[in-house]
Amino acid sequence: MRAHGDMIEAAPPGTILILAVVALVRNEADIIHLFLDALGRLFDHAVIVDQCSTDGTREAVADACASRPGWAIWKLETAGYHHSQVSTVALRQLMDRSDAEHVAFLDADEFIDTPARSAFAKSLATLAAPEHVWLLR
Repeated sequence: MRAHGDMIEAAPPGTILILAVVALVRNEADIIHLFLDALGRLFDHAVIVDQCSTDGTREAVADACASRPGWAIWKLETAGYHHSQVSTVALRQLMDRSDAEHVAFLDADEFIDTPARSAFAKSLATLAAPEHVWLLR
């Protein structure tokens, strides 16, 4: 999706969309490797927020982030329900510091069922067409 004045234009056919994700995790050792692999197949950028994990999840996420440019782990040290605030800050950072055109929000037990990244990007590009998106000021 490209911003142009007051309009939002869909990416031209054949354009590779830049995709990002904000993911919230906590004590997900049993599925974290599958989740990270799934994210790696779909997203260029990731902010993965660990919420006080004690089961090795934080270490697995840190290892994944260290080997993937554009990925970061945020270590939330306070317990509680902070999803809205953390997600808002992560979204702003991704939009300010990356070239991401679409940002998804997932928990570690949520997987996007798509046969390939290209199919996922095509669906997102369709949703971003001008007739589906209104830019409000």
